[in-house]
Formats: sequence, structure tokens, C-alpha cells
Amino acid sequence: MQCPNCGAPIAENTLQALETPAAPTVPPSPSEEDISLKDMFLMDLVARVPLVGPIMCIIWAAQRKDKARANWALARLIGAAAVLLFVVLLEYFSMKAILD
Repeated sequence: MQCPNCGAPIAENTLQALETPAAPTVPPSPSEEDISLKDMFLMDLVARVPLVGPIMCIIWAAQRKDKARANWALARLIGAAAVLLFVVLLEYFSMKAILD
């Protein structure tokens, strides 16, 4: 097979690649899972309230219908657990150093 424009020979696999249509590109659209700024602010405000915040984060993390809110709450719980673990270890080793 030859190129119709310049007459150069074309390999078979190149011809197949040229004949295969490319997948149409679809611009990303806002998903239904997006959280508005107002909702994000209110969630953050509620999550900062002592005793209520961790409970609400557990409830939000268990939700299946609102994936974005569940992911945010789970990330907040994981971060809080990491900070708590760090503080406990710091207290343990500082008390151990004081007592020895």
C-alpha cells in the first residue's frame, strides 16, 4: 500500500492503526459527588466540635450514597488517629525518659 499524498510505501500495521478510529474525548463534567463550599465549611465546622465531631465523622465515613463526603470523613479520621498515636508515643517516651 502507498500513501495517497506522497506515494511512500505504508506498512500493514501502520495502515491498521490509521484506519482504527480514535475514542472520542469527552470533557470532564462536574460529578454528582462534588461538595459545595458551603457544605464543606459546615462539615469542617461540625467535625471540630468536641465529642460530636468524631461521631459525625464516623457516621459520614459509613455513608455509601455520598462518596465524596465519606472519603473526606475517612481521611479526617485517619489523620486524627495518626495524631493521637504520635501524641501517645511522645508522652510514653517522655515519661520514660523522666522516670529513668
